Amino acid sequence: MAATKRGDLFARDAHGRRCSPGHRSRNAHRRAEPRGAERTYRHLGSVYADLEPAQGKEMLIKAKGAYQLAEDLLRGETDGLERAKLNFNYANTLRQLDPNDIRQLEEAKERFLAARVYFVKNAPQYIPQVDTALSSVTALLKIAPLAVTVAKNARDMQALEQECGRRWRCHADLREDA
Repeated sequence: MAATKRGDLFARDAHGRRCSPGHRSRNAHRRAEPRGAERTYRHLGSVYADLEPAQGKEMLIKAKGAYQLAEDLLRGETDGLERAKLNFNYANTLRQLDPNDIRQLEEAKERFLAARVYFVKNAPQYIPQVDTALSSVTALLKIAPLAVTVAKNARDMQALEQECGRRWRCHADLREDA
């Protein structure tokens, strides 16, 4: 399988014909070599994440699903570089999905840190990119609790306004009846 940043993704079926991933059987990834299949799903997740600006959050949700599949296939494998790249890409997607989801942001931070540990020793060229993303998720973690509180307060205010409106109409109806 080959993936590009343009989203061109094709597979070969059992007869050697090119087909899109949707035409593959649901369990085809389980029959493939785990490491190769993991890499394919990691690339697919990256393609989905790259499509997000044009296609919306739905692409990030698909990216998350592809990264989860890649992670399942990577279990038991010892390729640290693949795991670090997967952690970085997965964390980047989690960071973008919902900037107010504290649990998801914490997972993203843990994944960035795990990727950073590997990159420091084995691929230092990725450190600036990881540090930028880590800084971003750390800032979001500081803001998220406030944003969650503001959203809750806004919902409470709206409910209070609705209740006051109902009571005001009730009192107005009582005055008219008198």
